[in-house]
Amino acid sequence: MDSVNDSLMASSKVSLLQHHPQQPSRSRNLLKSYKTLIIIISFCFIILASLIVSTIILFHMHNRNNYNLTSEPTESLLSNSANLKTFCSVVSQDPDLCFTSISSSIKGTETEPDDIFAVSIKVAIDNVTSLAPLMREVLLSSSMTGAESALKHCTESVADSLNQLNRSLTAVLLGAKENCRVFSSEAPVDLGFEPLTSAQRGNVMTWLLRALGGLDTCFDVLAGVGSVAVDELSVKVYKARVQVSNSREFLLYKDKILEYFVIHPAGNTSDKWLTVNFEYLSTLFMFCPQYLVLIFLFCLLLRIN
Repeated sequence: MDSVNDSLMASSKVSLLQHHPQQPSRSRNLLKSYKTLIIIISFCFIILASLIVSTIILFHMHNRNNYNLTSEPTESLLSNSANLKTFCSVVSQDPDLCFTSISSSIKGTETEPDDIFAVSIKVAIDNVTSLAPLMREVLLSSSMTGAESALKHCTESVADSLNQLNRSLTAVLLGAKENCRVFSSEAPVDLGFEPLTSAQRGNVMTWLLRALGGLDTCFDVLAGVGSVAVDELSVKVYKARVQVSNSREFLLYKDKILEYFVIHPAGNTSDKWLTVNFEYLSTLFMFCPQYLVLIFLFCLLLRIN
């Protein structure tokens, strides 16, 4: 009887040993599944957060780039205004007229000294060109003795001045096509550009002086004719002469103007390139911690499984 009881007790112990280990194993499986679920949820949450943050950042970067594109012409115009003030500070006659007459003709991309110099000659050409129809009008309406002879002489002088200005502008523009600058030192720092030779700059100066001489002749001739219409024409001739004189003095004091441009150079494209790349690098570093967390969680998930 005792042997039977012992046998039953042994079998019951074996049965208990066979069934009880399943409970810890089952709990471990549940815990493992729970951890896996948490990791998956965290993984999805971080991915979603990364997408939201990246979308917001890219949206703001896009808006800022668009703003820069629209504001860049304004910044260029402000820069041109400062550059032109430097040019007009060297003129001896009416610096305010110099600034107002040229500023309206400068484009946003014309920031270099040679660009402003060329624009000043174009403005002078426009002023001198406008004199011809005025002189014809005054000639037809005037009945004073000597007015006809004076106006014909003035017309010839103005035509010669216009020819000299066109020669000056052509020389400057041709030099620009050949990467030669009027406003440059004899030992240029900018790679790919050369200064105009002394002879070439001398030719431009000579043509500008001849243009001034023609307008001076016209002004003196008109001064001898007493007429309201002729006096009004004389004022126009004087203003045209001032524009030509401005261009001549720009060239005469080019070294003084160049000193300003050395200290305040035009916008540097390399600086803009560095700024843009810094923005992209900062954005990349901003997302790096999130990417590292994602990689860590993914490796942890593989390890658990």
